[in-house]
Amino acid sequence: CKSLLSQHLSKGLIKKISIVKPVQYDVCPNGCYMYTDSSISNCPHCNSLRFKPSRNDKTIPMTTTHQLPLSQHLGSYFQSPALRHLMGYRWRQSVQTTMKDIFDGTAYLSMRDQLFKQPEDIAIGLFTDGFNVFKKRSYTITLVMATILNLPPEERYILSIFIQPLLSELAVLQDHGMVVHTPAGKFESKVHLLFTGGDIPAVGTGGDNGGMFFLPTAETPAIREKSSFIASDLEHQLKVKTPLAKLKAFQGPLFFLIDEIHLLGHNIGHQIWNAIRGKKYGKKNPFALQRKYHKIIGQKMAMLKSKVPITFEDQKVKLCTKFTVDLHQQPGYARAVDWIVFILYIVPTYIVEHLDKQQQKCRAHKKKNPRVLEQAKLALVALSKVYELVLQYEIEPQDIQEIERHSYLLAISNIQIWHTFLNAHMPTNFFTINQHYLTHLPECIKKYGNPRMYSARPMERMIGMLKPRINSRTKPASNASNVMIEMVTTTQFFHRCVSTNETSEDQQIPVDDLSHERTQLIMSKTIVTPLDDENTATATLRQLQQKSMQDFKNNDYDIESLLINYYSRYNIDYSNLDDMIYTGKQVIVRGHVFSGSNDFVKLTWPVDENARRGLGSADALEWGDMFGTILLLFSHVN
Repeated sequence: CKSLLSQHLSKGLIKKISIVKPVQYDVCPNGCYMYTDSSISNCPHCNSLRFKPSRNDKTIPMTTTHQLPLSQHLGSYFQSPALRHLMGYRWRQSVQTTMKDIFDGTAYLSMRDQLFKQPEDIAIGLFTDGFNVFKKRSYTITLVMATILNLPPEERYILSIFIQPLLSELAVLQDHGMVVHTPAGKFESKVHLLFTGGDIPAVGTGGDNGGMFFLPTAETPAIREKSSFIASDLEHQLKVKTPLAKLKAFQGPLFFLIDEIHLLGHNIGHQIWNAIRGKKYGKKNPFALQRKYHKIIGQKMAMLKSKVPITFEDQKVKLCTKFTVDLHQQPGYARAVDWIVFILYIVPTYIVEHLDKQQQKCRAHKKKNPRVLEQAKLALVALSKVYELVLQYEIEPQDIQEIERHSYLLAISNIQIWHTFLNAHMPTNFFTINQHYLTHLPECIKKYGNPRMYSARPMERMIGMLKPRINSRTKPASNASNVMIEMVTTTQFFHRCVSTNETSEDQQIPVDDLSHERTQLIMSKTIVTPLDDENTATATLRQLQQKSMQDFKNNDYDIESLLINYYSRYNIDYSNLDDMIYTGKQVIVRGHVFSGSNDFVKLTWPVDENARRGLGSADALEWGDMFGTILLLFSHVN
């Protein structure tokens, strides 16, 4: 390999070889508009100038940002045979009753024969979320991110985009598609947006203190027609047409999916804890527990951090999960997954247990109605049951029916049990939009399959990776854009240089047989040799050519001198050195494929720490990382 590159040069090289090239856009300095029209010179929203004042007639934008083109990013997945195999996950799925993925829902199945006719056609989903960059001042960055649904769930990748250029690009990709040229041939693909994360518009009732709340009805709320999104809908106070309704895969209001991590985690879980503590809904609400129990519950939940068995009366429950905060001391630091575990495990056990104790005291002291407390316990258990069924990795048809109705309570749905109790005993401000979304969950699962497969959890992890890297306090948005580009180009680098090895049909000959089977070796075009540092690992050299060391005498690297240096270091006799070597076009090490065509790689191998001081010594070898460009792949037998 060549000498070690600096971090700056390494990043520059990675950007250079990346297939995805960012496109620059001018944006309003207040962050309220992205310019896609060259004729606009002022922001349509705040009237801010687009360009800086200039004396030499140069047009310098106030602020810029970068977009990673969707077509380039998706096209990169056709460059490698291994990545093409991963992208074939959607095509290989068969119709089944068990819902394991989004491709088991009726939404995809209804459009599969019309929009996804070829194995190369791609389905994507869209997510939107915002986060505050700084702790001591407010500065929010909103990310619009797409996930590639063709990939297996464990491999699904997220990329950052902007909505306005995306809509124009999606219109072209769904109608005309894209053509990707690779060494393996030409691939044609069309791209369709299956869903996007967003709110389901609904009619709300104003509360006494303002705000909008959604009171439950006796029947499941009617879902808006698809046509109401294509045209303006004055009934629901929507005066502007929905741009996404122009897409071929748009199927109405459930196209704006209900995300389980936000609905069940951040919102409802936190709301229940506030009711238990008597916050917002009064200390006399039926879920409220006495103050002395708040600290005990917080301590029980904090014990989950170390997987300590938690005792509920005479039984022990061991939960293999991790809590990072005490909800009594620091509820604001709880993550969405913490609130989900709270509803799944703490509410139906420890919370219901203390409600039962309060119920017994009510009978003695007549402070609260024991019948109401009994209904409160049943309502909490019904809500926990909804969480349990919705968050399964595999949902059977009977599970959906279970979410809709519960056999032990006269076929009334779990959600209706919950909402009926809230309607009778909780104030109007408890009926937030999140409570309304619960009524649409069964229908959403039927159309789009398992909610875990279209969850925003990957996007939350991406934000967790992005946020600590934003260090600029003057231009955090530009800093975030640069960080995202660096993350994507680094991923592209590994896609290009470290592809997963495909199964080889070539015959493999052990290195010990090379001196006797040279003719057979050339026919097989493969050499397999064990690695010195691992007993079972091997390196495979493929696509061989027989050459002489003299062929490389005039190059920058002299093979004969390098081999003599190598053998002398290990005290191996090289007096009768064979002039013949075998060069290869590919080498496979631990499942990773490297080529000899100037690939830039990172290798971990024994390094002579004394070599820089001119003191060659085999005893000074240590494991070290080397970065460089592969010049030649070869094998030699001494």
